[in-house]
Amino acid sequence: MSLNKFICLTLFLALSCFAEKPVNVQRIISLAPSITDTLYTLGLESKLVGITNYCPTPPSGKKITLVGSMNPALEGLVVLKPDLVITLHSDKKTINNLNKSGIKTLNIHNDSLEKIYQSYIKIGELCGADEAAQKLVDQTKENFAELAKLHQGKSQKSLVLISRLSTTPGKLAPWVASNKSFYGEILAGLNSPSAVQNEKCFYQIPAEELILSNPDLIIILTPRELSEEQQVQEIKAWQQVPTLSAVREKKIFFIGNSHIMIPGPKISRSMNDFSQILQKASHEK
Repeated sequence: MSLNKFICLTLFLALSCFAEKPVNVQRIISLAPSITDTLYTLGLESKLVGITNYCPTPPSGKKITLVGSMNPALEGLVVLKPDLVITLHSDKKTINNLNKSGIKTLNIHNDSLEKIYQSYIKIGELCGADEAAQKLVDQTKENFAELAKLHQGKSQKSLVLISRLSTTPGKLAPWVASNKSFYGEILAGLNSPSAVQNEKCFYQIPAEELILSNPDLIIILTPRELSEEQQVQEIKAWQQVPTLSAVREKKIFFIGNSHIMIPGPKISRSMNDFSQILQKASHEK
């Protein structure tokens, strides 16, 4: 062996000894329903040792420790001896506390479709489910592309609300999802772009801006299906803004289920929900 080759080999071996080795993740705590759902979908349920009170229950029925709700106590996390805690990037307090304790964290962004897809990839890479993560991304994109083919006709402006007027009578400042949110991206892909343009994904829209947006249809999201009476009350509440096209044309629709509010693997089902509403709206006169 030449001297140069010997030196190169020696340097390579030396650097390899100091290279950061991948973490062997075996004990995971999830601090958001969407993250927990992703872990289940990627086949990582067996590695979960802690979830929040709001997270979906394990498909297998396995008992997983509940660590609380928002901003769980650090002591309750540490005692579970996690290799990794996965949380949303907005949970600054918990992230700072975990970092000070030397516990490895993964901070997830999920306010856009691309960020949701990237969250699958990052979790898959860290937790040994690379192939499952890529498959999930590919299947979701394929489903979305197929749905988009159904909506190549006339475009309509939509307004997505994540609060109800009937619960705050007389208040014209509902929470809406803008074009920058994953809801806005889904609707744009289905040829029904958001009626509101804003850098904030979710915000409370002032009455004047709401009137100027003049959506062709209004879609109200709820974590569970509203009764017929509740829907009637909500539609009645919107009569205080009769100038809106969606109100005049009686195009106010509801999507109520457990997955519509969770930007995780069930986003494909949410895409289907929106597609069905848009098809219904296009056929109603």
